[in-house]
Amino acid sequence: MRQDRFPQVIIDRLDDDQVKYHHINHGVAVTMNEVAREANVPYSSIAKTLVIMIPTGYICVVLSGDKRLSMEKIALALHLAKDSIGLLPRKDFESIVGVPVGATSPFGVSMPLIIDKYLAEQGMIYCSCGTLVDIIGMKSVDFIKVSKGTIEDVSE
Repeated sequence: MRQDRFPQVIIDRLDDDQVKYHHINHGVAVTMNEVAREANVPYSSIAKTLVIMIPTGYICVVLSGDKRLSMEKIALALHLAKDSIGLLPRKDFESIVGVPVGATSPFGVSMPLIIDKYLAEQGMIYCSCGTLVDIIGMKSVDFIKVSKGTIEDVSE
């Protein structure tokens, strides 16, 4: 995927759903600390999208940049044994997801999506939109509506 332009498919999806958002173009950033610094937005409002391997395939989990995923809680939410799930390895990430680590957008994946309860409670949510140089911000209620994710308590 090209890293020098805002993905039109995400613009179209937000426009179709009549969501007000703002786009921030920033320097290349992969980690949550880099994104917060480059985009000058609160760390707790930045959504990181993780890909989890489950016995039947993959799911995405979106949580706040300042939180860690609890494997116990996600296993419980999915009604799976903890040892049957795991993070998608970095080496396999781009071939499975289609974008580099750090660029995954909750609006650009074709897998089930879980949104952590803590992130859903933030007033604004900023997330990647498929590049390492762009994020978009919107009200959390709009983020939840457009992402069509389910809300679960999965962070620690």
